[in-house]
Amino acid sequence: LNRLSKGDVIVYKLTIPEGLTSYEIVERLNALPKLKDQIQEIPQDGLLFPSTYTYKKGESRTSLLIQMKNEMEKVSQHVWSTRGENSPIASREEMLTLASLIEKETSVPAERPIVSAVFQNRLKIGMRLQCDPTVVYAVSNGKGKMSQDLSREDLKIEHPFNTYVFAGLPPHAIANPGQSAMKAALHPANVNYLYFVADGTGGHQFSETLELHQKNHQTWRNIRDQKK
Repeated sequence: LNRLSKGDVIVYKLTIPEGLTSYEIVERLNALPKLKDQIQEIPQDGLLFPSTYTYKKGESRTSLLIQMKNEMEKVSQHVWSTRGENSPIASREEMLTLASLIEKETSVPAERPIVSAVFQNRLKIGMRLQCDPTVVYAVSNGKGKMSQDLSREDLKIEHPFNTYVFAGLPPHAIANPGQSAMKAALHPANVNYLYFVADGTGGHQFSETLELHQKNHQTWRNIRDQKK
């Protein structure tokens, strides 16, 4: 009783990495031992902040989920307040949506502002974003993961989140982005790139023209085939 009154109890940690979908986060929460209740309803993506959270035995999973929501509200409001006067991003929700695309497209911190610029350059000229992770989100019904690679038929699926079919940003975020991706959404790099493709090292090759992009794409296909 003395230990309990002093708060001298075992504290556990849960780390939620950037870019997980809400479905994946709830999966992790429901799999945790020592907690009560099960989360039945999946929150909309973009509402849970990826971070490390602490909890004690006997706490509810719902309380952890509420912490994540509150933290996302706080952090995203702070980042949104740093936007420039001429930012093309019209709302905090749009910032979170674009940030989620950036988060899913690259894990290289230095590339986030460049990927942001590519998407915003496309938006300015009415070009479709053609973001593969949005197709994964559509095909997987919001789970954000597939057991097989995307096919050409997948890219044609009539789904509001498929940015190969529909222009503009998807209806809402496709994952839960971190603070760096949010900042990149508001502060893109000053570049004219319209295309990017994987370079085989974990990063990407960026280009301004379709011709150069096709050459970079062929290079990536050669690298991919060699790895098979």
